[in-house]
Amino acid sequence: MTKASEQSLAAGHIQGDVFQFFLTREDTGGRRGGVPAARAEHLSTAMPLTARSHPSGAVPGLPPPPAAFTGRRTEVRLLLDFLRPARTGRDHQPGVPVMALAGMAGVGKSALALHAAGEAVAQGWFRGGAVFVDLHGHGPAGRVEPAAAAAQLLRSLGLHDDDVPSGPDDVLTALRRHLTVLDRAASPVLIVLDNAFDAGQVAPLLPATRFHRVLITSRHTLSTLDARLLDVKVMESGEGARVIERALHVARRSDPRGSGAQRATVVRLAALCGGLPLALLVIAAILRADPERPLTDLIEELTDARERLEALSPEGGGGPGTGPAVRAAFDLSYQHLGPALAHAFRVMAVHPGPDLAAEAVAALTGRPVRETRRTLAELARAHLVERGRTPGGLERWSMHDLVRLYARERGEEPEYRGERDTALQRLLTFYAWRAAAVRCQVEHLDNVPAEKRFTSTAEALAWVEEESDNIAACARLALDCEGHEAAAFDLIRNLATQLVQWESGEELVTLTRLALERAASGGDAHTRLEMLLAHGVALSNTDRPLEAVEILRAALGAADPGAEPEQVAMIRVALGIACKAAGRYEESAEHSRVAIAVYTDIGWPRQRQWALNNLGNALRGAGRHTESVDVHQRSVRACRELGDGYMEAKALYNLGNALWDAGRFEKSTAAFRRAEVLFRAAGDKAGQIYALSNLAGYLGEAGRHSEAAGAWLAIADLLRDAGDPAGEANVLASAGREMQSAEDWAGVVGICRRAAALLRALDERAGEGNAWASAAAALWNQRRYAAAALPCARAVLLLEGEQQEEAVRLLAGIRGVLGREESAPDDAIDALLAAAALLRRKDLAVHEGWLRNSAGLLLEKSGRSKESAHQLHRAADLFGQAGELRMRGCALNNLGVTLRGMERYAASESAIREDLGICRTAGDEPGEALSLFNLAETLAAAGEAAAAVATGELAAALYARLDREEDAEQVRIRVGEYASGAPAGSRAGLPG
Repeated sequence: MTKASEQSLAAGHIQGDVFQFFLTREDTGGRRGGVPAARAEHLSTAMPLTARSHPSGAVPGLPPPPAAFTGRRTEVRLLLDFLRPARTGRDHQPGVPVMALAGMAGVGKSALALHAAGEAVAQGWFRGGAVFVDLHGHGPAGRVEPAAAAAQLLRSLGLHDDDVPSGPDDVLTALRRHLTVLDRAASPVLIVLDNAFDAGQVAPLLPATRFHRVLITSRHTLSTLDARLLDVKVMESGEGARVIERALHVARRSDPRGSGAQRATVVRLAALCGGLPLALLVIAAILRADPERPLTDLIEELTDARERLEALSPEGGGGPGTGPAVRAAFDLSYQHLGPALAHAFRVMAVHPGPDLAAEAVAALTGRPVRETRRTLAELARAHLVERGRTPGGLERWSMHDLVRLYARERGEEPEYRGERDTALQRLLTFYAWRAAAVRCQVEHLDNVPAEKRFTSTAEALAWVEEESDNIAACARLALDCEGHEAAAFDLIRNLATQLVQWESGEELVTLTRLALERAASGGDAHTRLEMLLAHGVALSNTDRPLEAVEILRAALGAADPGAEPEQVAMIRVALGIACKAAGRYEESAEHSRVAIAVYTDIGWPRQRQWALNNLGNALRGAGRHTESVDVHQRSVRACRELGDGYMEAKALYNLGNALWDAGRFEKSTAAFRRAEVLFRAAGDKAGQIYALSNLAGYLGEAGRHSEAAGAWLAIADLLRDAGDPAGEANVLASAGREMQSAEDWAGVVGICRRAAALLRALDERAGEGNAWASAAAALWNQRRYAAAALPCARAVLLLEGEQQEEAVRLLAGIRGVLGREESAPDDAIDALLAAAALLRRKDLAVHEGWLRNSAGLLLEKSGRSKESAHQLHRAADLFGQAGELRMRGCALNNLGVTLRGMERYAASESAIREDLGICRTAGDEPGEALSLFNLAETLAAAGEAAAAVATGELAAALYARLDREEDAEQVRIRVGEYASGAPAGSRAGLPG
């Protein structure tokens, strides 16, 4: 008789939520009505857009380290030792989770941190993922504030924009809470905070948890942090030489200047670069561009340049922020540029943002875009600019801080000052026209020439999304530069509504406050009013609506009695938005009514529609649902009269919410469906997502789960097209839950497999594991046990802690059912062995062993004894390697039974006797009794009747002592048969 596993799960229907959260992070995909009320009624009624999944500055995953990274072996080893998981159990307390790298500009801190972080991620040490934030500690656009960085981190960790608080304290608290959730789920995250200015900028972002790790780079030693400190020094000449040699070999493997024969010369060249990687790469770029140039020529030029710089600088520096080595390298590179390249290089430093598109560079230079792209490619080859990509795949260009500083210095030389002013004016004009084109497209205006317009609303909104940081930076620059304030006013008046979606709330409040101050001191009355309204909208969308109400009331009270009625109406609309955000619904409704009356009198139908929209939302907030529906229906009709399908889509969206609250389900869902169609026609995928999200949520609440799942799947497809795999996976979880409620298990399986592929690409091990566990549970509920085995094994492989234990229990149940399979044993065997092959990991040896044990038993039943013996032998070895002797004994017992059937009696006796010894050592008397019985069977089959009788009597006596008299009696019968010469195993019903 064989021994079975002690783990079991009865076949049947799994109750409860089998569709687990894919991501260990907090899931937001299933929330109905993901549009915050305060964001639904902006002045232009622009639908709030879903936040881009990776705001600029925050990157899920890691940017690639420089391709030419080499050296730094000691520092890399220290960093990897710090990042390597050292815990031996869940309660282990690791050391300080923060390491701060400090060193001068250009020394290679970021490259070192990214190289080590990339190695750690590749090793699978951070199941919760890795995120990167550039804090711009020394950038031209100003430092990233802690709250803004926290918001970027939360979005990169998968939270939707609607779930990221806007208040500074709230967003920092949310980050700490989210990191704690991930920590408890044993999903450590690696956070790289690059280019920090000081400890105060990073301290609020640090996790107070056990398993996360943080790498910080800064030009200053952050000694006040509770962190390990690593000083990144300049490279030794030999190490610097390897950087140059590697760069030369990457370009031309046969380049003799990178060979050992010229090693000493390369070392001299590296020494002249001061051991700074940035200078080394610039010099290497000069050499790569001219493969015939001797190293000695460049050494002479570089030596002369250094001597001149040191003579000119009493402190030995070559300019602010640069040493003579770096400055000399830049000088040589700059001297090799032609006039057009040098001009582009100088004026690029005028741009205040973190990166820029080729179109913006073309505006700075006054040259065509196609020519500008060629210019940028040449500058990139010289290592003077860096090429990158936005999360949406668009090409961007940036400069290292030191390079930017050098370019700015060059641009401030007397002969180039005029070109700098001209470039700034062209840049601001470029952004002002683009901003006007956005508003023209969104509001169907006709105030922009056709050649300057966007081709679609979707293109216009996408441009704002990608350029929002640069737009805000340019507006700040314009406000700071006398004579350019008008450009800032243009940007804000045209894009304030859109910027609310993308810019940090507090940063936008600061920008609009500064604009308001400038307008108050020098602008006309209309501009002052527009800046006031923009500031009010910014406050309303930063969870500070009471402040907005206060300043807007003051503006209303101070309005000139002779002011144009439309100006007063604008204040009323803004007050309506702010009052609604503050929960003052009746006051909000009253302001909107006044605005509607004014716009009706002066014949401004589009603005009247905005006010109608705000009134309907205020009435909905007040619980006056019938009135809200009536107002929103009027708004929809007004949009149709205007022939504005895009505005109608927004009005239908709000009508759908109002109809649902009024209990008119069918009309509500019809409104959302129509809104989605119109958003699609306008090319606004974000609007589609909002309409479908509410449609799905309401359908789910109404119990129409299959339709709800279809809506969620449509959103997932949109997010897939937008290149947002994390958002797609979250939404798939919502679709899966609806399919689960509909008991559409085949649909759940398909969803899980799609999500698992996404999460694997995101390196979300825990999320992928949960997706496979959910697939296995759905297959179990379909009674497709063989198909469930491999997904369940994948879940066991990927998960940790309690989640892994749940997957192990499910796998044990699958194994138990498959072990009893009679109709399709070959399929069951294949499934068990495929799952076992997947779990070939030392810490999972026990689970692999049980799978092979079950497969071995099934193989023996199928008459495939040789294969059975092989699998049972492997199971016994696996249990032994894991130190699980009782499990090893179980497999050995089963192996002994199989070997007896193969007439390999000596091997059978040996296996069973080892099991017998294990049982006796462990005090396992039931196991000992069964082993004695099986040993007796083997001895009898081998013709050793006397030994079989004696062993069988021991088994019968032990069963009797255990009060298992029925088993004892069956053994006594078999003992009698041994004595009479009956064949072993000839009777059924043997003890188990």
